Amino acid sequence: MKNRDTKEQLDNELVYQPRLNGDSERAPPWPEPQYENEIMFVLPRKPSVGDRITIGGILKTNPNSMSVNLLTGNISPDYQNIACKFEALFPNNANNTDKIILKVVQNGIEEIIQSDEDITATDLFTDSNFSFVISIGLVNTNFDSIPAADIYIGGSSLAKVPLKHNLNSVKFLMLNGDIERVNTLDFQFS
Repeated sequence: MKNRDTKEQLDNELVYQPRLNGDSERAPPWPEPQYENEIMFVLPRKPSVGDRITIGGILKTNPNSMSVNLLTGNISPDYQNIACKFEALFPNNANNTDKIILKVVQNGIEEIIQSDEDITATDLFTDSNFSFVISIGLVNTNFDSIPAADIYIGGSSLAKVPLKHNLNSVKFLMLNGDIERVNTLDFQFS
């Protein structure tokens, strides 16, 4: 009788194995860090207009820099093609000036979108806690509307970064620099 239960159980397991139906994508392997203080996340799906990513955390004491990046890639991040890069440089390092830089990197060529001397890193990050939101919207150009990343820090709008990469190629969120801990990561999809 024991063999019969085992055979029926085996038959049921073969028939009722969990399966994925429909058009699904397999998540890529977890990427290897390229930088010392890199924190990498694989986006749960391709971003689209109306999506929102919220990141919160704690900076290390006396930070020198921190960056938040949306990277393109297939199986691994493509550091030569960064759809949106937010960089904060703090005056705690003699080589840094107190500033915020927004960039796009296409085929290894950096394009500075905004580097406003009136808004500094110490203005935006008044203590060690940070809250950062990337909202995918649209920006009008001379000929068309294109996707853009609306950047919010602590609830205040900082800038719109026109996305020069196809949204379908954006697959990774990378934080880098003097970040002690990420304690909030929230994806809201439209």
